[in-house]
Amino acid sequence: METTLLKKLLGTWTLVELTEVPVNGGEITYPMGENPKGLIIYNPDGYMSAQIMNPERSNFQQEHWTNATPEEYAQEAATYLAYSGPFKTDDKKQIVSHTIYISLFPELDWANTKQNCYF
Repeated sequence: METTLLKKLLGTWTLVELTEVPVNGGEITYPMGENPKGLIIYNPDGYMSAQIMNPERSNFQQEHWTNATPEEYAQEAATYLAYSGPFKTDDKKQIVSHTIYISLFPELDWANTKQNCYF
């Protein structure tokens, strides 16, 4: 019997590449730089978490993050992406769908939407 996509995904994975491909054509971009760092975790309970960052991001000037300036916070948020929520797999289509439950950017249209990943 063939292993299901769910069983193949369970565990922690490191990011290899992050590209943004416009749906209607156009230039491919690298929103977190050309060598981003990231982890995605798939748990057997059906929840996932993704954390992605541009490794060239600046450090806060102050020793503790609570003393950072609004500009520093804006820069950090622009170079980091985080979201979590339930996921489902489709073995026939070889797709995993993430339903975004929480996100670093809750005001975006991502909240309570599905993002599909193809394998």
